[in-house]
Amino acid sequence: MADDKYRIEIEIKTKAEEALNATKELKSMFQGFYMELGAMGARLATQIPNVITASIKAFGEEEVAVQKLSAAIRANGGDVSAVVPIFKEFASEMQRATVFADDQILAIQGVATSMGVLPEQMQQVIQGAIGLS
Repeated sequence: MADDKYRIEIEIKTKAEEALNATKELKSMFQGFYMELGAMGARLATQIPNVITASIKAFGEEEVAVQKLSAAIRANGGDVSAVVPIFKEFASEMQRATVFADDQILAIQGVATSMGVLPEQMQQVIQGAIGLS
């Protein structure tokens, strides 16, 4: 009987130690997870300003291109309020189909307009220019 009691106590002690070790391993694993999560959060926090800056810069570049395009259309006697939305939509379509940003295409449209290209000819001119590049 004493041997059974001693064996049961040893088994209980062994199981308790195993449970304690498993808990320590689990704690260590969670600490590692949360440390990695914190590091990912820190990396994200440092990248957010760069993304915002790039977005603002891209928006500014597109605004400059639209202003130059509007000036070229106005200088050639065109209707800015009618032509610019069409040109912007075409530039967006070209951006989706090519590697060129819409502000780049708007800039090309501005140069082409200042050179006397008519709105009806613009799609062919832009497609040709992109094809040459």
